[in-house]
Amino acid sequence: TAWYRAKKFIHRRRFPLAAAAALLAAIIGGAAASLNYAHRAQVERARAERHLQALRKLNESLLFELHDSIRDLAGATAARALLARRASEYLNEIASDNSADPEVLSDLAAAYARLASIESGDRSAHIGGAAEDRAALEHNQKALEIRKRLFDAHPENPALQKDLLASLWAVAGNKLPAGDMPAALALHSERLSLAEKLYRQYKRPDLLQSVAASYSAISDLDRTAGDNTKALEDERKALELRQQLLRTNPSDPHLRRLVGLSFEGIGYALAGMGNYRAAAAEHQEAAGTFERLVHEQPANADFERLLFVAENNLCESLTLAGSPQDGMRHCRQANAVAEQAFRSDRASVQTEEDLGSAYSTYSLALKATSRRAEALSWELRAQKLLAEAVAKDPGSRDGGAAYLDSLIHLTNLAPDKRDACRYAARARAVADDLVKHWPRDALLKESWKSAHRAVAGCAAASPF
Repeated sequence: TAWYRAKKFIHRRRFPLAAAAALLAAIIGGAAASLNYAHRAQVERARAERHLQALRKLNESLLFELHDSIRDLAGATAARALLARRASEYLNEIASDNSADPEVLSDLAAAYARLASIESGDRSAHIGGAAEDRAALEHNQKALEIRKRLFDAHPENPALQKDLLASLWAVAGNKLPAGDMPAALALHSERLSLAEKLYRQYKRPDLLQSVAASYSAISDLDRTAGDNTKALEDERKALELRQQLLRTNPSDPHLRRLVGLSFEGIGYALAGMGNYRAAAAEHQEAAGTFERLVHEQPANADFERLLFVAENNLCESLTLAGSPQDGMRHCRQANAVAEQAFRSDRASVQTEEDLGSAYSTYSLALKATSRRAEALSWELRAQKLLAEAVAKDPGSRDGGAAYLDSLIHLTNLAPDKRDACRYAARARAVADDLVKHWPRDALLKESWKSAHRAVAGCAAASPF
C-alpha cells in the first residue's frame, strides 16, 4: 500500500529527511523572524517620520505663525527671543535627522533664516550682542548652503530663486558686524548679478525688487567707503526701479516703504557730499511717506521706526544746512517716537540706541541755537543711553559710531576743561577700537580724526 511504501522510504532515509526537515524549519523560522523585524523597522520608520513631521510643524508654528503675529508689535523683542531659543532646540533635533528630503531641507533653511533675523537685526528690533551676531551669521550661512544646493537642482523654481536671493542678502548683512566689508560687497554684487539674470529671463516684479534692493545695499557700502558720488548713483537706480514698481500698484505699503528707504539713501549720500539742504528735501520725502504708512497702520513698529529715522535725519540735515529752528520741530517728533518705542520695548537694544541718537541730534540743534546748557543736558542723556546700548551690543557698527559722535559732542559742550578732556580720551579709545574693527569705513575714520584732534588739543592746553 501507499502507506507501507511511505514508511519504508522514511525508514531507509531517516537521517537525510531529518536534516531536510530541520533545514526547512530553520528557513521558515528565519523568514518569520525577518518579516517580524521588517515590520518592526517599518513601524519605527513611520514613528520617526511622524516625530520629524511633528517637530517641523511645531517649529513652523513658533518661528512663523507665532513670531509673525507679534513681529511688528512694540515690546515684542523678549517674546521673540524666547521663541528663538525654543525653536533653536527643535532645529538642532531636525538637523540631526540629516534628511535629504528637499521639502524638509527647505523648511530647515527657512527656520535658520528666521532665527538669525531675531538674533541680529538690520536696524530693527533684535536681541543684540556679539554672541548673537555670531549665531546669526552661522544660522544664515547654514540656510545659504542649503538653498544653494536646492537652487542648483531646480534653478527654474520661483520659490527657490527668492530664497537664495534672501540668504545672500542676509549673510552679506551679517558680515558687516564682523568688519568684513569686502565679503559683504562681494555677496551683494553676486546677488545683484543673479537677480538681474533671473529678471531678464522671467520678468517677475519680485525679481526687479531684488535688483533694486541690491543697488540700495551697494549704495550703502559705497557711502561707508567714502564714495558718495557712486552711492548717490546706485541709490537713484534703486529709486527709479522702485518707483516703476509702485506705479503698477500705488497702494502697496511694502513698495511705498521701499521708495521711502531710497529717499533716505539719497539723503545720506547728499549729506556725505555736504549738500545738506538737498539732503533735507530727500529726508522730507521719506518722512512724508512713512508718516502716511504709520497713519494707516499705527500698530506697525517697523513703520514707526522708519518715521523716527526720517524725522531725526531731517532735523540733523536742516541744522547742518543752517536752519536749526526749522529742524527743532522734527527733532521733537523724533524724540517722541523714539521714547514711545523705548518704553514699549526695553528688551530691544535698537530702541535704546535710537533714543540715544535722537537725544544727540536734538543736542546738536540746541547748540546751533546757542542753548549750550540745554544741549549739554541732552547730550549727557544720549551718552548714557548709547553707552548702555554698546555694552549690550558691542558688535553694532551704528551703535558704536553714535556713541563715538556723542562723546565728541561732549568734548565741545563740557564747560569744564577736565571733563572735556576726559570725554576726548574716551572718544579716542572708542574710535581706535572701531577703526581697528572696521578699517575700511571712511565715516568712522573721520570721527577717529576728530577724536584724536580733541585729545591733541587737550595735550596742547595742558600746563604740564
